[in-house]
Amino acid sequence: MNTSSSMRVGLSALLFVALSGCGSKGGGSGDSTGNGGASTSSGGETATGGSNAGGASGASGGQSASGGTTGGSSGGETSTGGLTGSGGAGPSSGGASPSSGGTSASSGGASPSSGGASSDAGSGGSGTTCASPAWDVTYSMDGSTFDVRDTPLGAGDQANTATPPYTAPNEIGPGTMVIRFKDSGGNPGPGTAHIMSYTMNLEFTVNGGGGSASVHNELTEDAVAGACGAATGTYAAPTITWNAPGFASFHTYGTVTCSGNLCTLGGLPDGTAQPQDTTTPLTLNPFTFTSGVTKFTMPEVQNSKDSKSSTWIAFTGTETGRKAVCDCN
Repeated sequence: MNTSSSMRVGLSALLFVALSGCGSKGGGSGDSTGNGGASTSSGGETATGGSNAGGASGASGGQSASGGTTGGSSGGETSTGGLTGSGGAGPSSGGASPSSGGTSASSGGASPSSGGASSDAGSGGSGTTCASPAWDVTYSMDGSTFDVRDTPLGAGDQANTATPPYTAPNEIGPGTMVIRFKDSGGNPGPGTAHIMSYTMNLEFTVNGGGGSASVHNELTEDAVAGACGAATGTYAAPTITWNAPGFASFHTYGTVTCSGNLCTLGGLPDGTAQPQDTTTPLTLNPFTFTSGVTKFTMPEVQNSKDSKSSTWIAFTGTETGRKAVCDCN
């Protein structure tokens, strides 16, 4: 549990809260042309080959034929499934077939079956295989909390929750998190998991001193990610258990502005925004998922503590989308 003083909450003897550290709100289109393009039937009508279906051939009756299965127009990105084909099936029974078989390439993310770059079409291409298919699942962090506690006489205590429209003094947010899961049969499955990114807008206002002062915090929290994310753990449904230290680099930055007569007693100048920029570890409790991996919660962890205050963070995540990728390990 991180007990650093990087997010200290100062309180004057006159029951005024002043946050003196980092604390808290306020490949191609799929078309093919030329050899892989349209062919003309004996009836004089032009076939529609060369579509993003992956290399079509002309039909014997002079009508167009799709000539194959699609490789996925979005590169395997999907909200429910995930395994896309390799693009381009063989020619139909009639008409001239494309000499190259057509080529289909996705422009979006990777798919578990193709490794993301896209694939061969017909008889003329060569495919790319993803050695370790995975899923990046994006979560809205609405419902997550950042609490300030243990201030003298409780005068600066305040629970702040990520709640749309994120405008009330005790509403933080929005925030997002992306978690990477191993692929298992076209869905996120058990095994190594990574938090690929996390960010939260921490903007809230604490009033104190009987209205004689307020502290407006306009900050951002980021988990600093390396080549394979910001934290690593193991998913065994319904829980991810995170390896120590959790977030090795938890970055909080922005400004804190105090307004009112008591600001100087709290160690902040009146009306002048004070820059804040700290990076410390943050321990992560296990994430517990429901409805597959569509929702999760994390019990609160202590983010900081000193003689005048403590801060606590709890996570709630709800899936907003997912895409198929190749894992980093």
